[in-house]
Amino acid sequence: EVAAAEAARHDFELPTMTLSGLVTTPDGAAADDVSVVLQRVHAPGDEEGTIYDTLNTDTGEDGRYRFENLSAGTYTLRVGDQSGWGWRSRGPRYAQAVVSGLVLQEGKPLAGVDVQLELPGTVRGVVYGADGEPLRGAWVQALGADGMEIGGAGNSMSGPGGRFVLRGLPSGTVRVVAREGEASSDEVEVKVYAEQDSEVELRIR
Repeated sequence: EVAAAEAARHDFELPTMTLSGLVTTPDGAAADDVSVVLQRVHAPGDEEGTIYDTLNTDTGEDGRYRFENLSAGTYTLRVGDQSGWGWRSRGPRYAQAVVSGLVLQEGKPLAGVDVQLELPGTVRGVVYGADGEPLRGAWVQALGADGMEIGGAGNSMSGPGGRFVLRGLPSGTVRVVAREGEASSDEVEVKVYAEQDSEVELRIR
């Protein structure tokens, strides 16, 4: 007589946590149709090579957003401008806001992650090549305090005369760098002010 096969048992860790909050405009009104991006960051003990998905949503008419089915871990939240690329021609409504170090604990929702947006600042400048001439076609990035690019607002390609524009930047200090192939400029600190333009020159070495 053949014994009946024992049923296999599989234990799965199901993500159950949520993260939610309210996004408001600089004057305190609900900010609707604003892009919200959530990224889990690596922590000690993570398996090498682990890649976490980037989650995206938009705020509703009441300015609220919500992410569901999350796993325990540490996250960074980036709240930007209206979804899509139309803002590149007219300029963004708001600066991108970044909230880092959000810790989700097992079985505990994280609510009240509220963000008040601010008016954007702009960085304009010129990229020069190693020969000292204005350089067209260099990739220019604005980096935040965490060393990460400041979303879609934080990059641009230099055009005629080596000129570039970075819009939608938050007030404070950013680092701006230009790259062409494997060559790059130094990272230059620039002060950004709401509704004002700041100027910088970048030199590829």
